[in-house]
Amino acid sequence: MKLLCLAVSSLLAMPSVAVEIDATWRIVVPPREDSGVQRALKDMADELASAFEEGAGFKPGVDEGGPIGPKRIFFGRAFAEAAGFDLSSFRAMDNAYAEKDGAVYLFGNDRSGKPNLKNVGWQNMYLPSAKAAARFMKDAMGVRYLMPGRIGRDVPKRAQVTVKDGTFSVQRPPFDFCYAPKFDMAYSVANGTLMRGAYHSFGGHTWPVAFGPEVFREHPEYFALVGGRRLYGSGGHRGSLCISNPECEKALIRVLLEKFDEGADCVQLAQMDGWNFCECEKCNLGGGLKNAQAIADRVWAYHLGIAEKIRTLRPGKKVWIISYSATFDPPTNVRKFPDNVVVEVAHVSEEQFARWREIDVPGGFTAYIYLWGNYPFMGFTAKRSYRYNADFAKMLLRNRVHGLYRCGYGELFGMEGPANWVFNGVIENPSANVNALVDEYCRAAFGPAAGNMRAFYDVLDKGLRAVNAWEALNDTGAWGEKPGDLTDAKPRNALDWIAQVYTADAMKRMDSALEAAEKAATDDPKVRKRLELVRSEWNYARNLGRIAHLYQAYQLVPSKASLAPLLDELEKRNAMIDALYDDKGRMKPFPGWPEIHPFGNEKDKRTLKTNGRLRATIGAPLGWDVAALRASETLPGAARKTAVFRFTEREPDFGDFDKGEWTKSRWQALGGIQGERTTVKARFKILAGHEALYLAAESDLADDVRTEAFKPDGPCWRDESFDLTIAPNGSRAKVYHLIWNPTDGSFYDEAYG
Repeated sequence: MKLLCLAVSSLLAMPSVAVEIDATWRIVVPPREDSGVQRALKDMADELASAFEEGAGFKPGVDEGGPIGPKRIFFGRAFAEAAGFDLSSFRAMDNAYAEKDGAVYLFGNDRSGKPNLKNVGWQNMYLPSAKAAARFMKDAMGVRYLMPGRIGRDVPKRAQVTVKDGTFSVQRPPFDFCYAPKFDMAYSVANGTLMRGAYHSFGGHTWPVAFGPEVFREHPEYFALVGGRRLYGSGGHRGSLCISNPECEKALIRVLLEKFDEGADCVQLAQMDGWNFCECEKCNLGGGLKNAQAIADRVWAYHLGIAEKIRTLRPGKKVWIISYSATFDPPTNVRKFPDNVVVEVAHVSEEQFARWREIDVPGGFTAYIYLWGNYPFMGFTAKRSYRYNADFAKMLLRNRVHGLYRCGYGELFGMEGPANWVFNGVIENPSANVNALVDEYCRAAFGPAAGNMRAFYDVLDKGLRAVNAWEALNDTGAWGEKPGDLTDAKPRNALDWIAQVYTADAMKRMDSALEAAEKAATDDPKVRKRLELVRSEWNYARNLGRIAHLYQAYQLVPSKASLAPLLDELEKRNAMIDALYDDKGRMKPFPGWPEIHPFGNEKDKRTLKTNGRLRATIGAPLGWDVAALRASETLPGAARKTAVFRFTEREPDFGDFDKGEWTKSRWQALGGIQGERTTVKARFKILAGHEALYLAAESDLADDVRTEAFKPDGPCWRDESFDLTIAPNGSRAKVYHLIWNPTDGSFYDEAYG
């Protein structure tokens, strides 16, 4: 033990020689070639030269090819091998930077992920040498890529740049696939977005790619039988297949082979979004599939069968099967997957991975994660706390995840900046301290305003912790596991979540901190522009927070006095959002910062005005026609419409609603909810009998509207329909939901609670 201590001490006492990089140095990239890899490395070399110029005051020239020698920074495998470095163990994005004989080497096994295609973009490559350059810039020059673009790059001023003699720094990233919406290459590789590489994704859904709408017109039998008819669907629901039809399997195999032959190593196989399982005799195994797990097992068997055929057709290639929607749960009748299968787990959680640990999946897992995007409850406002992101990142690493798709990442670089930094930092270093990462981000992004911005983000973080705790319970399937759980205490809608995070006190404190930061900002144009981005996103969130509280106040005391400030805030919101779009309805780039796309470059203004999709959508009061309400002096929702149900001794005749028993009831007009306008005129009558309620409804339909009959309990809502909800107890605890189409025998009925 003493000898070991002496040995370590003597090593530490050895003098280290620092090699100084100055204006006489050159940056060297591989000679020009057709694969596109050289072009990408040239772009990263230019980025490195620019960082030297901004930080150290000199700009090395960039050369294409040449012999190894001192005073050079070399990009790529060929130069590293010529200098004697062994890359035989390097995989995917494994990368290194090293000093040897007065030169610096940045290297890894750079290659195209689709070598058989020309003009492949950097997103479809492995560029570990670029990643090595980003690490070198951070370690040797203090460069941090906080957000996309040059404004998002922080380059400290320094008198000299040095690297220790004999430096050899290797990184083996946990992911061989990590993708997010497109940003510039330097930001992406610096922050763990390691591109698609040799993975080919169809955006999560392969089935719609196999057969498009033109095929449906000629061969409807290829598509799922639902409610008595073959469906193609629309939007994310399109392309449900009849998996017992052999032509469907052939088409899916053709789609996979096409991508394998482009050079991809791993190709996605997944059903569509918005699940519709085919109800035909063969798919449903003669009616034997009685529950969701039985259907899941059937679809898993179908996909694994395709993977077995691919093993023969393209040995060494992998099929990337999604665990999502119908296949959310693992199969119950398979204990080991083929070794050419990689599973992509969506809606990941520790509990979900625990289920997967019961099955041997040699190919491991990738994950499709929903930490960002405009569909969680918070919509187009910040969504995750520091700690939630850190814990989530560690959970991925614990469970053998080697690939990642970050859905919706980068919509809010201003408000979500430090939380993003924490997530990416923990992926690269699981032992990193969360508070240190947040401090690092604030210092680099805001300089003298760092303390004020840390205070701003900490208030936001405190509010987000509760939201994340609720969502974590929901995502892990904890609801209903034990009596007396917290289901009923969970906020019911997105506006309640907004009110919970952006309390009056929180908004006041965040306002104060941001104003102080803006005053403390120096003449550094980057800091000012970053604060401008935070301000624009905060204006949106603060306005929505005020609307949430003003709407609650109005609901408690509906009056002209309580309505007026709410309408003022709604007008401000509409004007603010309208200003983000040009005359053609396109989102404008952020002023002076073209790499930033406000709110994820949302194309549909209506989606932004309702604060997002799915769980995030807010109806009232965001959908109100403010001008119409001011003109009419209406108090929306202040009083409920009521109707008197007349009693009838016998069932009325449904042939003519203006005769017989129906004369006892008056027509009632259907109007918009909470003051919204209606586009279709509709009316109804109701009679009450001893055993039933009788409803008559009429509506004007345009001449070009076409409807088709569904079987009972088919997807009636996809055509024109009347929708009736009956809550006998006056609450949502017990609800009867009924839908009718304007065609005979086409209806839907269901009870809740």
